Amino acid sequence: MSAQQLLHDLGQQAQMSQPLTFNEHGCARLQINGDLELNIENDTEAHVLQVYSVLGAVPAEEREAFFRMLLAGNLFGHQTAGATLALDPEAGEIVLNQRVDAEHTTSPGFQAMIEHFIVAATEWRARIVQFAAPVPGKTPASTAAVPAG
Repeated sequence: MSAQQLLHDLGQQAQMSQPLTFNEHGCARLQINGDLELNIENDTEAHVLQVYSVLGAVPAEEREAFFRMLLAGNLFGHQTAGATLALDPEAGEIVLNQRVDAEHTTSPGFQAMIEHFIVAATEWRARIVQFAAPVPGKTPASTAAVPAG
């Protein structure tokens, strides 16, 4: 099926007032619950759609534990609905992304994938926010007092 048809059918299924189409750059963006942005890019050269959402910034503290959490979440795609958690090194942000072969995907299959993707993105965004939230009584390492020595 064509990428444009998948996007059009998604917009109809979501009961959008205007047809959902790609812009001049081959991108479409949906705001989900006023909080999450779902991006769909049409990669015409590779004949795939890149579906992704920015989930949040990499925290300044406890980065090893943070990346361990992300890598464990990627294992077999069980905690990501088959998508992949990745680092955008230029922006310092975590992105959940999924590549979709538009030519071999049906509209119902694409819609189901998007629904699962949104659930995973929402859950991972909450985990990232919770991870970065300050813990009462804990002093960040960067501001902790250095013992006299």
